[in-house]
Amino acid sequence: MATIIPFSFDEIYSDIVTKLGNDSVYEGSNLSQIVTAMSYLISSLNINTAANINETFLPLARKEKNVLETARLQSYEGFKKKSYTYTITLTLTETILEANKYVINKYDNFEIQGKNFLYVGETPINVFGSSGHTIQLIVKEGTLYSYNIDEALYQTIGTTISKTNGEVIPRGFIDIPYENIENDGIELFLTYTKDGISYTDQKWIQSDTMLVDKDFIFNKKFIRKDDLTFKTPRCYFKVGGIGNDLPSSTIVKANVIQSLGVDGGIQQNDDGTWPEATFKIELLNIDITYELLTSGANAESTESIRTNAQLFNNTANRVISPIDYISFCNSQATIRGSRIWGGDEETPYRPGEVWFSLLPTTYLRTFSRSDDGRIFTLDNTLNATANANWFLEDAEISNPEDPNNPGLWDILEYYKVPTLRYVNRSPLFLDCAFAIKILKYNTIKSEVEINLAVFDVIDNYFKENGSFDLMGEDVSFMEQFNAEFFITNLIKRINEQTTDASGFTIDLLNSFTIYDHNLCLETYDNSYGTGVVLNDAHFDVSLTLEAPFEGIFDNDGYLLIDRLPNINAEDVTFSSTGTSPYDITGDITLDTTDVIDVDYTELSYITMPIIFTEDSTEYVIGKYEIFKGFKDSIKITFFVKEDISGHQSTATGVYAASPLVHTMFTVPKKMNIEFYSPNFRVLKNTVPRLNSVEFYA
Repeated sequence: MATIIPFSFDEIYSDIVTKLGNDSVYEGSNLSQIVTAMSYLISSLNINTAANINETFLPLARKEKNVLETARLQSYEGFKKKSYTYTITLTLTETILEANKYVINKYDNFEIQGKNFLYVGETPINVFGSSGHTIQLIVKEGTLYSYNIDEALYQTIGTTISKTNGEVIPRGFIDIPYENIENDGIELFLTYTKDGISYTDQKWIQSDTMLVDKDFIFNKKFIRKDDLTFKTPRCYFKVGGIGNDLPSSTIVKANVIQSLGVDGGIQQNDDGTWPEATFKIELLNIDITYELLTSGANAESTESIRTNAQLFNNTANRVISPIDYISFCNSQATIRGSRIWGGDEETPYRPGEVWFSLLPTTYLRTFSRSDDGRIFTLDNTLNATANANWFLEDAEISNPEDPNNPGLWDILEYYKVPTLRYVNRSPLFLDCAFAIKILKYNTIKSEVEINLAVFDVIDNYFKENGSFDLMGEDVSFMEQFNAEFFITNLIKRINEQTTDASGFTIDLLNSFTIYDHNLCLETYDNSYGTGVVLNDAHFDVSLTLEAPFEGIFDNDGYLLIDRLPNINAEDVTFSSTGTSPYDITGDITLDTTDVIDVDYTELSYITMPIIFTEDSTEYVIGKYEIFKGFKDSIKITFFVKEDISGHQSTATGVYAASPLVHTMFTVPKKMNIEFYSPNFRVLKNTVPRLNSVEFYA
């Protein structure tokens, strides 16, 4: 049996004497002096060993470098310096004509009390108008270092040598040679060629999570880890085998903001007035006031990291973050893909809720081809006998009555935060129908063979084929959540992968189909606000999109109505009485009366009703919500009632009696949607889907 080695000097001395025998050691003897020296030496070594071992345990570590490194092993990265942000209000003291306007662009600098404050909005702000007109903008404290003037921020990824097998591989990261970079103060632009497709100055943003697992995809995102010795940021494009394989020739341009942290605030003058601001051009005839938006902060302390990293890692075996939920859902046998978001992402704000959208593993897709080989059409899109192809069955989501066959939510009961409420919003498929005209067929292959080859390229672009390139727009398949569609990418694929088609034109028609599964049933009680009837059931259908990449706001912040998606009914019948259905094909309109010539800079978002008019009576059947933020987005919601009675409450408020009722959608109803741009990005529960490809002469 092993003997536990004692630590204290007395214990060590006594232990050695015992081993030597009591009569062999006496005070003043040479052996006593040797035993004393041995005891001191062993005790000193024990102390050093214990100190070094303590540094490997996060609660016991004291050196900053060891604390940070150990926290990283638990997927925790300490917060960096955070800049003060202010809302600046510019008030015109006399009229400024548009011809004499000031233009404030992104990263333009205001100097206040010797500190730099940068305008961080993406949209330029034009300053003009009559006396008393006010304009607001958000500025962030910090000093900008840009690739435009700093060669150190204009880099090529380069190569490195693998420690495993000595192979030369792309480096997978870049270093930013500046300290005290703001927590969200890095903006990267990448230029590279992948699979024959070139990307120029593609914007990448910092990931908001340090947790990575096999189910997580970095989509145009990087992970920041600061060097523990030099305190300079390192931006990783691939971590632990997860992320993006970028060519070694990739050019990376960086803009970074250096922060003063808690020292970056603005102090009012002794008389309570605000200090003056110096701009790149002198802002004449303008008063400037400031309102604190967020306070600055220094980098997280080692004591805070020791505490928070432990809490972060020890979640009591519960799912906490959206990434936890996605990983958990994707690990279930019935689910092939999931999108999770919180009630804080809903409008209005809905605390305490987790929203799910789930794709089943029974997601089957087959196409029929016409006899002449010109038309390829998706089979069983949404008919009642094949709905399991596209949606999880109710029992697969929740089945508390059968403990032997629990649904997803029943299993999550053992892992979730108990107070959370779950809401399911089934995928809403944005169907894509392509019309292609090949200008010239060659004589080597038949027309049918060439059509099939082109269809296969489009089909592979949409469907999951088991490979992931994780490269922003150029993802391996489109039929998934958070997908981005660029028609130029598809055209390049067709050109590169089919050499038998000598030129072609391609058009895209989009539509979406509302089906029983798309109706999100919610039951409300009085805790959701006054005027809401207990168990007042209703249904909502939501289509959430990113705005066209050309933008739906002009440089002055005004909404461009003609760039909004246009919805029209194709085969939908609405009933206002429940007994006399009306064919309203083409009679859906968008009420833009209240939003024409509205300056968006003074609004948080814009809302427009969707109107159906029958016999001069207007019915509100839904609404558009246009949000302007980090990414412009559009949420289109249809209000569907359980029955035809009176007013009903929804998650979006109380609306007038809508002619849309639940029973109408037991049979799929298709609606066309026309985009200003052929490029789009889907958000939340919306999923692109290949519907048909037609070749015409």
